[in-house]
Amino acid sequence: VGYEQAEYFLSGTASAYVNTAPLGVDGKWSVEPGETAAYKTRIVVYRPTDPERFSGTVFVEWFNVSGGVEAGPDWAQGHVEMIRQGAAWVGVSAQYVGVEGGPPLAGVISLPLKEVNPARYGSLSHPGDSFSLDMFSQAAAAIRSPSGPAPLGPLEPKRVIAVGESQSAFKLTQYVNAVHSLARIYDGYLIHSRGGLSITPLSQPPQPEIIPPGDTIVRKDIDVPVLIFETESDITFLLY
Repeated sequence: VGYEQAEYFLSGTASAYVNTAPLGVDGKWSVEPGETAAYKTRIVVYRPTDPERFSGTVFVEWFNVSGGVEAGPDWAQGHVEMIRQGAAWVGVSAQYVGVEGGPPLAGVISLPLKEVNPARYGSLSHPGDSFSLDMFSQAAAAIRSPSGPAPLGPLEPKRVIAVGESQSAFKLTQYVNAVHSLARIYDGYLIHSRGGLSITPLSQPPQPEIIPPGDTIVRKDIDVPVLIFETESDITFLLY
């Protein structure tokens, strides 16, 4: 179909975040960088091989780890249209469970990268989900302004859109409310199938434990487009 797949390791130092005021349900959160930690994770890139086919849009998906294995549901459900448009897609291993393992949010399996293929992924190191938001910012920075190999090759991105489904949508909501105004690295967001009571920690032990209110909305003063998409089954069966 005129696309190629590549995988890159991404390393650096990421910050956790701590709130400087109470976290309200209006999503207008104020945070600042807290503790830092070194990390090494990976991104997966699908891109057109012909630069003339590239639309300029890059969708950056926060891999979903609810089932104990990394998955890209928005690529799975949207890849036909992405390819038709000539967009690029990047999947980011942003969460601890996907890299190192541990109890999944749902399901009974645990298939982290380092266990599935230790020869390939044994050098990866995830310091914990407290640092995942900043790692997600740095993934976009590596796409826009790479300091090493260019994940998009010769392609020049014009729009970088963050996407996430279910648990990843929980984290993306936190990102929009807490981090977007600091990082300003994404041009828009697709928050897909976010639960009505999507409580995941903003920060967790051994860093300070910060639990946002579960019924938080996306802040209304955001300066880029945010599309919130709920499916019929989200509403009918999961009562979102």
